Amino acid sequence: MDFRNQYRSMNERIAPDKALVADTLARMARGEKPRHRPRRLRRVLTIAVAAAVAIGCMTPALAANVPGVYQALYTISPAVAQFLVPVNLSCEREGVRLEVTDAYLQGHTACISFTMQDIQSSRLTNAHTALSGWYLDSMGLGSSRCRLVSYDAQTRTAAFFAEFSNPGQTFDPESMQTFSVSELFCGGAQAEDAPLAVPLSDVPVDPPVQIHEISSGTLDETGQCPTQYAFLVPLEPLWQSADGVFSLSAAGYREGQLHLQLCTDESRVASASGLLELCDADGQTVAAAAAYSWTEGERHYTETLYDIPCNALPGCSLTLDSSIYETVISGNWQVTFRLEKE
Repeated sequence: MDFRNQYRSMNERIAPDKALVADTLARMARGEKPRHRPRRLRRVLTIAVAAAVAIGCMTPALAANVPGVYQALYTISPAVAQFLVPVNLSCEREGVRLEVTDAYLQGHTACISFTMQDIQSSRLTNAHTALSGWYLDSMGLGSSRCRLVSYDAQTRTAAFFAEFSNPGQTFDPESMQTFSVSELFCGGAQAEDAPLAVPLSDVPVDPPVQIHEISSGTLDETGQCPTQYAFLVPLEPLWQSADGVFSLSAAGYREGQLHLQLCTDESRVASASGLLELCDADGQTVAAAAAYSWTEGERHYTETLYDIPCNALPGCSLTLDSSIYETVISGNWQVTFRLEKE
């Protein structure tokens, strides 16, 4: 389906009242939020602003590429903002092309296959790549995941598959969806399951804590993340990686939970990430109950909580799954399309 021709044809047939267009653009310039309007009038507003694009008052490229303009449009009407984003299946920024190869609906899950290709140089040197800030505009509270599927060294292309699922939300196959990726991490190396020689039976009970603003964390039952948390006070590292990037900065048992604090120092690397895994005496993985993070300069602290009895700590073991990246590319790529029903 040629979406560009379809929307060009739609725009050519639109002829709204000029006063309505002028009033709408004036409200946008003043940064006003719209009054509550009946559904029919909101549709008229959407068509009116889209018509402004058709008659040259505002270009789709302006709406898509200038963040302030796009956010202003989204404040007035998400439908207007989505309508004005150019319908492309690929986006090139910072020498990297994001291309959506497949997008479809599977029940309450939106599935997107896409590639990231370095078309400028050789920054994607191996399959060790990752993404941050990937999301679907219309996605509400729910779960999402993205994984690397393959890597082609000859074309320097990494293929990914992302899923966005929300049982309480039904995606409209007729509406436009905008998929975004903020950053691409590449190069470097990955060390899997590095053991940490830390005797957990010796962790202190009720260790000192300090309040920090949370940069990211687990959502509560209301779908919200607290703004502050009482973190363990970082002390002399109980363990540290040979390169000094990762360290176990604190550990303790409080309020019926084991707390483990991982510090990631990015002062000497482009980016790094680490994930602790706790296993019980039988070698079974203990699921994390929650995790909260705060940042101090180039040091990132993540405190993970585990529901495990204190008397079960002897015999437990810790491993670290870590990644260090040589290059971070910030591109804020966006691609807009429709989701096809499977």
